[in-house]
Amino acid sequence: MKMSFEEEIIELSKQIENGGQAITTAMINKYKEQLYRYTRINYRQAAFLKLLNDKWEGNLWPKLKNNVELEYSNYFDDGHILRGVTLQGIEIPKEGTEQWELNFEEESKDPLVHVYMKGWDFDYTALTG
Repeated sequence: MKMSFEEEIIELSKQIENGGQAITTAMINKYKEQLYRYTRINYRQAAFLKLLNDKWEGNLWPKLKNNVELEYSNYFDDGHILRGVTLQGIEIPKEGTEQWELNFEEESKDPLVHVYMKGWDFDYTALTG
């Protein structure tokens, strides 16, 4: 039986708490630029980041990339060529919720694309800046 979003996080956080603390350090080191809102992370947050990391290249980023690029193309609407979209921020889901957020920035322009997620599924985007 497939685990829910929250169950996946809880299961991995138990493993981290019981001896996988190197994962916490690794996730802090990998995502420190995107975690500017966090001074420390707990086992649950480390578990979420590890799952995000594991899912990112395989199936998450390819699904989100088109939505991020579409939001930028709608904003620029002048034939602007994207020069590189980078992950700027991660808003980790609060315990008991499936809602979380990723923020992206295009290297040559100001606006941020906010990607809102529900579990591991895309929900919607918004643009600020």
